[in-house]
Amino acid sequence: MDKLSIEEILRKILIEKYKYTVVIAVSYYILPFLIYLIPVDDPFDRMTLFALAVIAVIPFILLVLSIIFAMYNGFHLYFSFRVFILCLAYMIFTGASVFIYCGILFIVSLTGQSIGASIRTHKW
Repeated sequence: MDKLSIEEILRKILIEKYKYTVVIAVSYYILPFLIYLIPVDDPFDRMTLFALAVIAVIPFILLVLSIIFAMYNGFHLYFSFRVFILCLAYMIFTGASVFIYCGILFIVSLTGQSIGASIRTHKW
């Protein structure tokens, strides 16, 4: 039996099996914090960028990833639940008000998977 290096193990576990989850987690947790690295003159501009990322960019990334996931794997409800559970970690930082946002992202994921599954079955 060959010994696997740490890189090969990480590639097998994280990239091949959980690549969509890793991208979603990066967009949830790292993208909003990257906004604080952008130099702005007015703090209101930073809040505007943060709101744009949370309201538009993250759901768009999630929609596209859900479409791609369903095109290759079909419709799986566990993927949308994974999206919801990853979003629930926001409640640690912001409070229970994020629960509605998590529900909206769950619906976005279901919509994206429905689109991707229909593309998969129709082969346009």
